[in-house]
Amino acid sequence: ARLSHRLPLSTVCVSRWVRSRIGRPADPVRYAPAVDPAVFHPGPRQPDRGRLVVGTIGRRGKTKGYEVFLEAVRRLPRPHDLKILVASPTPDEVPLPGGVDAEGVHTRSDQAMAEFYRRCDVFVLPSRMEAFPLPPLEAMACGCAVVSTACGGVEDYAENGVNCLLVPPGDPASLATAVWTACTDDHLRSRLARHGAMTARRFERE
Repeated sequence: ARLSHRLPLSTVCVSRWVRSRIGRPADPVRYAPAVDPAVFHPGPRQPDRGRLVVGTIGRRGKTKGYEVFLEAVRRLPRPHDLKILVASPTPDEVPLPGGVDAEGVHTRSDQAMAEFYRRCDVFVLPSRMEAFPLPPLEAMACGCAVVSTACGGVEDYAENGVNCLLVPPGDPASLATAVWTACTDDHLRSRLARHGAMTARRFERE
């Protein structure tokens, strides 16, 4: 794949980050069809026994960083104050966080993912590397505050402190701090969600 980038062919990149990684600064960036507003939109939130809900996507593979999320949950000052939701396309794909109220959610459609996001107050992307991750945009469209690692293509739309909180990849301590900050600072969480919704509208399919 790396050698193919040296061929004298026009290349279309899925993010500015990918373009910089392959060393083709003159090639165009075309974002893939992104957020469908008919599916991903805010909805009524039902408090989970007065606790905030933190959600993530649980996938196997080191690049997805799920083990970093698990360690971050262990480092939260008061994890029992939160409900943890883990979405996966197959049941029991990954272990749930231990010692906290955690629930696995089986999601195999856009509609199921939208329902998952609408249950969350804070969505976390713990990946180590992503070319152009859609879940943070989908979560923003559904009204979530987003915490993400600076894992690559996410930085094409993520602005730290404006529409999300960004932390270094593979750093559970920083991830735990950012998640706890988003959960305990109501004003910040509301502001991130508001600006996140504005960001998501720039990446709608239309």
